[in-house]
Amino acid sequence: MMRKLLFICLTILFVACSSDDNTSHSDSLIGKWKEVSFTVDGVVPDDLYIDECGTDSMEFIDDSVIIFTEWWDCEVSQYRVNYRLLSGGRIEVSLGGETEVVDYELKGDTLYIKYLDDWYEDGRELLAVQTYKRM
Repeated sequence: MMRKLLFICLTILFVACSSDDNTSHSDSLIGKWKEVSFTVDGVVPDDLYIDECGTDSMEFIDDSVIIFTEWWDCEVSQYRVNYRLLSGGRIEVSLGGETEVVDYELKGDTLYIKYLDDWYEDGRELLAVQTYKRM
């Protein structure tokens, strides 16, 4: 469960927009986003869980709060996460006293969240990419 929570936190971190002049561009992120794919090192992991009852999503409520919706065994959970835009296309996400920083790329109605992760728990840090579509 903690690994899934960290996964969600990292997802949030990649979703924000920022600029060097401290002007917030998060308005383009405000709204709901549905996860459409997840890859590790360019490949969909064999052990990736996809729930048959719902699709994971996130909603940027305003310029500081994201609500994550997660499906597991046909049961839904929601997490409220605080975020802060940083320069250079990065975002800082805070949940349960832990803070992470991740990268993002926004192309129209598609959001890519990218970060290094030890998905296979073998010590290798591989590039994880989550893709979201605006709902």
